[in-house]
Amino acid sequence: MMVTISSIFDSAVGTWGGVLFLIGAGLALFKTVLANVPSLSRISGQTLAVFGAYDWNDQAARDRWRRVIMIVLPIGWGLLGTIASSPLLLVIIAGILNAVYLIGAAIATVFLARTQTDPRIRDGRPTEIMLWISAAAIIAVGVIGLVNAF
Repeated sequence: MMVTISSIFDSAVGTWGGVLFLIGAGLALFKTVLANVPSLSRISGQTLAVFGAYDWNDQAARDRWRRVIMIVLPIGWGLLGTIASSPLLLVIIAGILNAVYLIGAAIATVFLARTQTDPRIRDGRPTEIMLWISAAAIIAVGVIGLVNAF
C-alpha cells in the first residue's frame, strides 16, 4: 500500500517525491509501533489482571506479562499483515478492533469518573454532562461501526 501511495507522489512531483514519502511513512509507522507496543502491553496486562490472569500486586508477574505482550503484539501484527494481504481487509479489522476499544474506553472513563475520582477534584455538573454526552456519542459510533462491519 505504501508503494502504491508513493507512486502517486512519484508521478506528481517526480521520483524524489515518492522516495521522500516512503521515508516519511516508514518513520511514522516505526514511531507508531514504538509508542503503541508499550502502551498496549500495559493496557492488556491490566485487563488480564482485572480478569484474574495474575495478581496485579505481584510486580514480577506484571513485568513478565508486559514483556510477553510486547513480544507477541508485533509478531501478531506482522503475521496478520502477512496472512491478510488485502489492505482493505486490514483496514476493516482495524476498524472493528478500534470500535470495540472505543466502547470500552468510553465506559471505563465514565465509570472511573463516577467511582474513582477524589471528590475534591471531581468535575462540576456541566463537565460531567459533557462527559456523558461524549461517552454516549463514542459508544454510538462504535456500535454503528460494528453493525456496519457485519
